[in-house]
Amino acid sequence: MLTYLGQTPGKREILDLATLCQNGLSRLQPQLLAHVRLETAIPISGPKIRANPALVHQVLACLFVNASEAIADRSGTIRVTVDTTPPGVISDGYRRPADFQPLDTAYACLTVTDTGCGIAAADFGKLFDPFFTTKFTGRGMGLAVALGIVRSHDGAIVVESTPGQGSTFRVFFPVRQHDVVPHRHD
Repeated sequence: MLTYLGQTPGKREILDLATLCQNGLSRLQPQLLAHVRLETAIPISGPKIRANPALVHQVLACLFVNASEAIADRSGTIRVTVDTTPPGVISDGYRRPADFQPLDTAYACLTVTDTGCGIAAADFGKLFDPFFTTKFTGRGMGLAVALGIVRSHDGAIVVESTPGQGSTFRVFFPVRQHDVVPHRHD
């Protein structure tokens, strides 16, 4: 419950978000079914954030599993990207926490996009509620926990989705200003 409330304890350190995501995906990719393709656009060295590595990995894992489950038994693609963005371009769309106000700094952006079933408009308001799920009983804490982790790191999550076409989750973490690096994708 503390995680959901954004009161996540734990030691924070300076992390390279690109390296953390590359390592995390190497552990998550074997879970993909054969009909789901993983694409990445992650720089060799990425933006630096001050965060708890286990918690950031938990956010990545949650979004990855949700994307995979949204594709279900059809063929599809999960695309994971990491880049840096200025605060002025963080969308006001479906953004959580709702009261998030970007700091005057660049943000590291972890994006997970899937070609799955998408999110029904009626479900957007409940997306981050604890125990809300459109899957099966016993699920529904992943996005609530992810939001709590992101909130505790002074970040935000922006969601875009079209039913039948897929969803995009963008997670923003403040960048350590003197560690901002230019975009370089593999």
